[in-house]
Amino acid sequence: MHDFEEFDWMHASKAERVEPTKKLFLALKAVSDITGRAVDLLMDDAYGTPNTTSPHYASNFRRGNIAAGKALMIHRWLEENHFEIAKTAAPELFQFNPKSAWQQFVDRHAIKGQLRILKLKDSMGLIERDDEDRPDRDTLRLTQRFCFELETEMIGRVLAFQKYQNKWHNFPLGADQRNLWGRVASNPQLLPCAPDGSPIALKENNDAGDHQFAMIVSDAQKLPSEMRQLAKLDLESQAFELHVVAVTIVT
Repeated sequence: MHDFEEFDWMHASKAERVEPTKKLFLALKAVSDITGRAVDLLMDDAYGTPNTTSPHYASNFRRGNIAAGKALMIHRWLEENHFEIAKTAAPELFQFNPKSAWQQFVDRHAIKGQLRILKLKDSMGLIERDDEDRPDRDTLRLTQRFCFELETEMIGRVLAFQKYQNKWHNFPLGADQRNLWGRVASNPQLLPCAPDGSPIALKENNDAGDHQFAMIVSDAQKLPSEMRQLAKLDLESQAFELHVVAVTIVT
């Protein structure tokens, strides 16, 4: 049996993609059978926009003929939305659930009490705080400005993730929204921060409820940014810390 779980869609040749693509079609067809939604419409769901204009598009897919980028989008979409069905239909391709693996990684390595929420005044100055009070869960109001304070002896790069309604997402820590990476250069470290070290204000405008934040710090020059790759990190081969804090956002 071939192991397609880490199949590199974007660098494999057209011939090398044929068999994995057939397996991918079987997985999508299984979702179609269970949900009642046609395969071509599921393909559109995976792409995020209508793309299946040819009446032969699904039949080409079934024969293993589909563009590498579109195969990758379908694979990731199935992982994120129908993993158990896809795994049953094509276990070679779906051996690794990136969502559950990441959550297990967070649960296994979580450090509590060193990452905290700091509420900001409109003037951007930090509000007065009680350093003896470090609750595991804080409370913010919608639109209330805040930042993070991280206590760590590790100097290096930091990457953040946010969990809301059981879904994890990347959370940018750079000086602008395009940069996921932040920098830990002092202890404690305010995050996110401008090049001069001043905090960049954050706020949640829409989603009230329970949120969790996780920050992974490492002195490594190269660190993956995807949850599916980070979940494979091993402390024996790569030094890192994973800090977590929970917050409830109220109206």
